[in-house]
Amino acid sequence: MMKAKDLKIVTLSENTVAGRDLLGEWGLSFFVKTADDCFLFDTGSLGTAAVNAEILGVDLSEARRILLSHGHFDHIGGLPQVMRSIGRKPVPLYGHPDILGRKYSKKGDRYHYAGPPWNSDEFDRLGVEFHYSAEPVWFGDDIVLSGEEPMTTDLSLIHI
Repeated sequence: MMKAKDLKIVTLSENTVAGRDLLGEWGLSFFVKTADDCFLFDTGSLGTAAVNAEILGVDLSEARRILLSHGHFDHIGGLPQVMRSIGRKPVPLYGHPDILGRKYSKKGDRYHYAGPPWNSDEFDRLGVEFHYSAEPVWFGDDIVLSGEEPMTTDLSLIHI
């Protein structure tokens, strides 16, 4: 079992920042390093993950893979910049089979596109090697991408 001292998580992208000339955006990305593994969890929305990694001295080329929590733009949009920083092809990317599907958010009576800002051809060009699974995927004994969680709420009842 992994010990806390063997785990390092660096927040590369989120919507608040403090000092060090870091950039913030509506998005999320973490660089995760253990004693024997290293990966990126989500990529933010517009590229701040790659910029902040450089500012913080995080070498994205160490990442063995990219794990995606879901396919909203603010978790997948920074992929082109991250791939340039990783600097090799292919890079394994793990996510749900519908990760590239169209996604929308609703505000009032209007729907807004909230999915990936490109199509699958762009991912091929970037050198992403997709691994799709709706089931949990384990990376060693301590790291798991949980897979699909069942929807238990009727979202049609939620008004934003």
